[in-house]
Amino acid sequence: MLARTIAWVCGCAMITSGGYAEGLKPNILVLLVEPESRGKEQTRAREILDELLLKADDKSTALAWRGCQGDCRSSAKLFVLPALLYGKQPLVNGVVHYQDWRRIPVAGDSIAAEFKKAGYHTAFYGGWKMGKSAPYDPQSRGFEEAYDLMYSTPADKWGRLEYSSTPRKLIPAAIVKAMGGEKPVFGIIEQSFKLNPLKLVSLLKAQALSEMEKTKRPTIIFMMRATVSYPIGLSDDHKETYHSPVSWRLYHYGLKSGYLVGENAIKSSQTDWELHAGLRKLIGKVDEEKIEFRFFNNTLWPANESPDKHRHQGSLVVGKGYALVDGLELYPANKNLEPDLTKPLDIAENQKLHSELLLAHANWWKKARQSLRDTRAFSVGVEDKKPTQLTIVDWRPSKIIYPDGASPMYKPLTSQKDLLGILKGMQSKEYRQDFPPYSGSWSVNVIRAGRYKITASLLPKEATKPEEKTLARLLGGQAFFKLGRNKVQLNLVKGASAVSVLVDADAGVTDLECWFTGQLALERELGAFFVEIERVGDKKFDLKAKE
Repeated sequence: MLARTIAWVCGCAMITSGGYAEGLKPNILVLLVEPESRGKEQTRAREILDELLLKADDKSTALAWRGCQGDCRSSAKLFVLPALLYGKQPLVNGVVHYQDWRRIPVAGDSIAAEFKKAGYHTAFYGGWKMGKSAPYDPQSRGFEEAYDLMYSTPADKWGRLEYSSTPRKLIPAAIVKAMGGEKPVFGIIEQSFKLNPLKLVSLLKAQALSEMEKTKRPTIIFMMRATVSYPIGLSDDHKETYHSPVSWRLYHYGLKSGYLVGENAIKSSQTDWELHAGLRKLIGKVDEEKIEFRFFNNTLWPANESPDKHRHQGSLVVGKGYALVDGLELYPANKNLEPDLTKPLDIAENQKLHSELLLAHANWWKKARQSLRDTRAFSVGVEDKKPTQLTIVDWRPSKIIYPDGASPMYKPLTSQKDLLGILKGMQSKEYRQDFPPYSGSWSVNVIRAGRYKITASLLPKEATKPEEKTLARLLGGQAFFKLGRNKVQLNLVKGASAVSVLVDADAGVTDLECWFTGQLALERELGAFFVEIERVGDKKFDLKAKE
């Protein structure tokens, strides 16, 4: 079974009178460790921290490591980071799954933004999977700097089919610099298989000791291990579960008289999104809301169907010692937030309890529904001549509608390799003959009305290898640009690698789709895999929608 470990390196922001120096704020770092390929090193990293804990009762020094441990539940591996950042169950963040355009949490201030307002320098190191363009990139989510190791998706720097060595080499030095800066740092380190967990923990240990000696800054290390299970209905070959078990360890390094604020909130957390409250307490934020019910959903509904249709399918509501499954089956719940399937309860004899759990789910679903319907609009036109790049990885359902009500197939691609495979296949007439209509749209938030240049292509301009230049060539036909109600149609020059158009746009959220004909058989539509849109000046005139 796959596993994911998150080490949470943090410090306490509120102190007792006999604790840290007045006004001193700690460094706070979050370390996400991937143990799949370096399991022994990841285990040894935990052992290093356990060894340091042995010093907690040392009477000869005013400095000590101390800690505690516990467990909770996580919806899934990919949802841990947004749960910690936003303190919400994944669906309330709008997150569905990685192969869906709704894998990106809705825009909003994360806990990184809160730490930034509290005087922290905020940083992210590792693979960022929650959006590459504003308002979903690390900077828009509250991180002042980011060393992105994410690779191979169409939204990443083209040609990075492997983890980039440059950011990987820079990360250790950047962490040391951030921890030793004038401002305290709140950072998240996603330890990919190219970032050795043993070396990272050793680095953090050494820097924590160094900073305590020089500035008296404390350090706390919070280690969270989430075992990733497979959701109900995914496969008969896998163990089915509604959520993943999580175990964590909290380590505090600093003056013995220091007071750890947030520890009780962390200890009482039953899910990963509740751990968010413990982090907020580090900067004096208090969450008073009492949690009576907890909700889970496997989100396995078809991408082209409304989530409302499947709101009960694959759902689990846990509260008051009971569990409601799929809205129809009632069981006692165990301490791990799981239904005891060996003890089914008769709903007819428990109508009041059943109604109460259904009502709780309905109220929760209203919040989730709002985020699921969020279009994930990308910001365009914030600055003149600063393009926003849109890619196939963020495709939403196509806005092309045929007379019979059908629309072209759409499927976001998350791999540069798969995209190149499609383009290589299209060099064959037989492949083009069998390939179905394929397109998708984006939601864009036009920040300022004006004249916009839209450039559409099959590969980005960074694809400069001879083979890539060949694959990028268009076969002739026509190009279509649809921005809101405005639609522009152009003839394509055979062999061109991109086509551009100038359009006027009003401010506000609207849909954008660009596609070609002549690339597939029978005039089938092929969506532009890459689009750049930039504001180039004031509006010239308004294009009216064709009747």
